[in-house]
Amino acid sequence: MIVVTLSLAELAANAPPWEPFGWLTVLLFGLGILWHWQGSIPMERLFSSLGWLSLAVLWVVMVPYFFFEARSPIQAVLVTLAIPLSVWAGVVRWRGREQLFVFSKVVTVAGLIYLTAYTIEPVRRWLIETVAAQTHWLMGLFGHSPGLAPGPDAGYLSLFAFDAHTTYIVMACTGIGSISIFAGAILSVGGSPGRRLGAMFLVSGLIYGLNLLRNVFVGLATPLGWFSFEPFISVAGVFGVEATRASFFISHTLLAQPASLIALIALLVLSVRLVPELFTLLDEIVFLLTGDEVDLRAEIGPKLLGEDPGSTTQMAD
Repeated sequence: MIVVTLSLAELAANAPPWEPFGWLTVLLFGLGILWHWQGSIPMERLFSSLGWLSLAVLWVVMVPYFFFEARSPIQAVLVTLAIPLSVWAGVVRWRGREQLFVFSKVVTVAGLIYLTAYTIEPVRRWLIETVAAQTHWLMGLFGHSPGLAPGPDAGYLSLFAFDAHTTYIVMACTGIGSISIFAGAILSVGGSPGRRLGAMFLVSGLIYGLNLLRNVFVGLATPLGWFSFEPFISVAGVFGVEATRASFFISHTLLAQPASLIALIALLVLSVRLVPELFTLLDEIVFLLTGDEVDLRAEIGPKLLGEDPGSTTQMAD
């Protein structure tokens, strides 16, 4: 008998209704792109700036959730920092910085990928159940095959049927968020379409595979109680997490999330090596944070890409 089930779905059930803000943000940025194609830069600036403000509102709505419901320090800090950065990006675009337009494409593409997967029920079911089945198969390689059962998340076949505290897969466990961001960035910059598509599929596949390993780690650590003893129980208690959830909290929030962040940084480096045009996005991020004009490809490109010093030519297609 399943005693207690733990997963991000329990948290998602308490999450604020962010989807309308997500679609509004994508709509505003998309309209900005259409105006840009029509050659109306003032209208594009207006809608892009509004898109950034809508994105900031979305982050504001999500901050209390990450702090008090999810109890995720990393996500809470990142979302909090994203609020002023989004507002500032809207101000800078309104003032006419043309280079920021590429982020309109990034947000639109990434948003469409994520929201399509999240809001279209057949796609959502297929993705969740596929990830659950593959995670369960990998668990079997480590000697644990509890079977799959319908989970509380719409009854999808996603719950690992351990006779103990256990977990089940939801959208946040599929890696679609990170995949959509990397895909949006890679597809929105210049360069050979073939090279960009190849990089997108490679990086997306790596994210998907690493995410499965993360699911296996959390999915086994929770029912087997890998961290259900001191000092881990006390550490979890500092964040207001009861002892019965300590193993899940330690494995998922304090270990898997930082490891995922490190992995994403490594994948960013790989992506830049495959698609050097991504340096344009990094340049703009530095500008938003510092106000300084930089050319990171000229500064670190030779070492990172193996180019001749001083070369900023495009990679051969």
